Amino acid sequence: MSAAWTDNQWKDLGMKGFTLIELLVTLAVLVVSLAIGIPTVASQLERQRLADAAETIARDLYLARAESLRRNRDVLVSFATLSGGPPVPWCYGLSVSDPCDCNSVDSCRLDRPLVRRGGDQAAAAYPAVSLDDVSFVADQIRFSPQRGLANAGTLRLSSRPGEVAQEYRLAVVVSPLGRIRICSPTGEHRVIGRYPAC
Repeated sequence: MSAAWTDNQWKDLGMKGFTLIELLVTLAVLVVSLAIGIPTVASQLERQRLADAAETIARDLYLARAESLRRNRDVLVSFATLSGGPPVPWCYGLSVSDPCDCNSVDSCRLDRPLVRRGGDQAAAAYPAVSLDDVSFVADQIRFSPQRGLANAGTLRLSSRPGEVAQEYRLAVVVSPLGRIRICSPTGEHRVIGRYPAC
């Protein structure tokens, strides 16, 4: 028998697998794919957090309008921004007839305390979302029991995912008739596609 093995003898041993070069090429392709995909996923998460904050505010404004009509009393939504950030800490609360301080949970009540927080507060539901501008008189929205009318204004929200990342913006707009809508104030509705330009 000769010292060199033939191809058939190697095949008979059942040795199968990948070469080191094949494994390195596969690993390089995987690393490149992850490097491209991770920033895209992070950007999508930031857009989703901003959209979730805007939609929660809009839902609570609809609740305040409905409660005003149901109770036949004014319902107020009071907003506050605090020093700090970025993002700037903020909160809002709902109350009947009188303004409330959303930094004190017990002062904002309907049937139960209703306060939401954002910015960099420890208890914030939306820590990466800033409330940049509240254009309502005394930072309050007052829903009237007369057909749900309200004082008109706009809330501007933004999300700053990082130092070099793009800033995303949304606005929650309340009309004098109490209509509530979410839109993109920059007109870049392709960035957060489901919202039209303001």
